[in-house]
Amino acid sequence: MVSLPQEVHADANGSAALLANINYGPFVVASSTALARASQLFSAMTGSFEACILRISALSLMALWLKSDSGTGDVLYPLAPAPSGINAAQNYTVEEFMKAILPLARHRMAENDPRMVP
Repeated sequence: MVSLPQEVHADANGSAALLANINYGPFVVASSTALARASQLFSAMTGSFEACILRISALSLMALWLKSDSGTGDVLYPLAPAPSGINAAQNYTVEEFMKAILPLARHRMAENDPRMVP
């Protein structure tokens, strides 16, 4: 039996309140790989982190976001397949990630093609 990752929305108490999505495809394996890598990263990091998935649909980009509970030192790990200019095998700080995706976002905005799905 194959288990498909499920995306849920949480209520104010943090309890699962809504099944929002069932996912399959290349990001499923990449998510699993990234979470395994994150467990290795945690051993070298201080503090506590929440593992989140960041999805930027307009750029066809997904990333594992290790969000620091202290509000500093977040780590972003892009999932394969990543768009050109983003290295899916590299950890990014928030600043590095924003610098890497900004040219992609500007290019996407410049296309201004109404047939493109944002």
